[in-house]
Amino acid sequence: MAKLVLIQPRSAFVSEAIPLALGYLTAIAKKYGAEVKIIDATGPYASYTDEEIIKICKDFKADAVGVVIMTSHVYIAYDLIDKLKKNLNVLIFGGGYHASKFPEEVLDRGVDLVMRGETDITITELIDYLDGKKKIEDIKGISYKKDGKVINALPPAAIKNLDEIPYPDREAFNLNDFARSDKEIKNVMSTIITSRGCPFECSFCASQKSGYRYRSAANVVGEIRGVNKKYGVTNFYIIDDTINVHRARLIELCDALKSEDIIWRCNARFDLMDEELLRKMKEAGCRHISFGVESGDDKVLEKMKKRLTVAKIREKAKLVHEVGIGQTVNFMFGFPFENPESIENTIKLIKDIEPYVTDVQRAGLLIPFPGTTLYEEFKDKYDYDQWWLRPQDFMTNVRESEYRPLYKKFLFDDLGLLEEKGRFFNYSQDVAKKIKKGMKTIDYIVMKRKARALNFTNYKMVEKMIYLGMIGIVSASKFLYTINPKLERRIIHPAYYAMRRSRYYLKDRQY
Repeated sequence: MAKLVLIQPRSAFVSEAIPLALGYLTAIAKKYGAEVKIIDATGPYASYTDEEIIKICKDFKADAVGVVIMTSHVYIAYDLIDKLKKNLNVLIFGGGYHASKFPEEVLDRGVDLVMRGETDITITELIDYLDGKKKIEDIKGISYKKDGKVINALPPAAIKNLDEIPYPDREAFNLNDFARSDKEIKNVMSTIITSRGCPFECSFCASQKSGYRYRSAANVVGEIRGVNKKYGVTNFYIIDDTINVHRARLIELCDALKSEDIIWRCNARFDLMDEELLRKMKEAGCRHISFGVESGDDKVLEKMKKRLTVAKIREKAKLVHEVGIGQTVNFMFGFPFENPESIENTIKLIKDIEPYVTDVQRAGLLIPFPGTTLYEEFKDKYDYDQWWLRPQDFMTNVRESEYRPLYKKFLFDDLGLLEEKGRFFNYSQDVAKKIKKGMKTIDYIVMKRKARALNFTNYKMVEKMIYLGMIGIVSASKFLYTINPKLERRIIHPAYYAMRRSRYYLKDRQY
């Protein structure tokens, strides 16, 4: 019986989708007869050293160790892989978007094979290989080296019926890495994904034009009931890229969720939303929707292939508010085709729709991720090709720390991309100044909204005191982080999560 360890290395960027992906992979592998352990070093309470990870793998007597490889933090994954190779005599494999996109690069960094794309079938064939039942050349969807030459096996057929896949194994994680209270456990276990892929082509997104499939309403309800029964979760976050891609399917899902006595939030597109659909979602328990807006300038929206107009954004933001569903709008800055005027238009839109929105999300400054059309369009002009392998030139601020400090959780994080060293695009002084203005505008709204959400009384004075207290904590976080990132994590991090565990923290929030 094969024994696998799946590792998500440390990263300042935390994706809610990766734990679910590992949970799915674990469920499939266990169903096939393997033993699996997950180490997710991105959990809020996780503090694994590479040496501790190696010891866990040895104690588990793993036959193979898989490492998730993210573009933004490949150097952390590659460093871990190097140590695993030196200390373990087992098969090391890489997975994740970056590994799928650049299998040759990942193989050169020491892994024995790369699992490309969706791995639902590949993982079972890998287990057969570890158990001596299959040859490596018969495994679909992998890349490996033979006699110094890279072999890219043909991918398996994509699973069309997602209902065939078992529910993600939530028990395979070390829960102490994510939660220290019943409230946190429910929050951690609340995420669920009901579809895969996205049919749209936003130029900055790596999910563009990927095959879209979805689970049946009955299958989704079955998972929700199981999580509710085991963990008491009644508040779910559906993390699909876009829940309203298929209108009829969403209506069917809403009809199935009506009787489940739960509330939920999701991500959606403004251009596919209408009043009837919103009201059905609300009746089914939807309390909050996150919308990607990105810009308040029609020309910029057109160039990023967003399929939105400013007029449509204003119209739909007001409609969502009138129906009575909370909403978060996401904005980005730093596109190479932005100018001071277009950024000012974005700032104006933010202020204009503020009365209708629950929160404004800080999507951050643009990062040209490989696999996007924007990356390909501008990589030669700005000389950032393979930027993830050039730590001295790009994202130098991000690479200084393995963890995200508190003040960057609350405030708009420019990731150091406005600085001459670390940026991808040559922003003019006027553009940089406008971006900073936009960041401050969003920061003020975010802090104001959070103070309101934290106010457990009806008194404005209490809300003001909470606001000032938050400013103090954020300032302390920034000060300590500039002295020593580890010092900030040691002092501010425990205090913040102790507050999150309090019964007063966001006690009235419905999403």
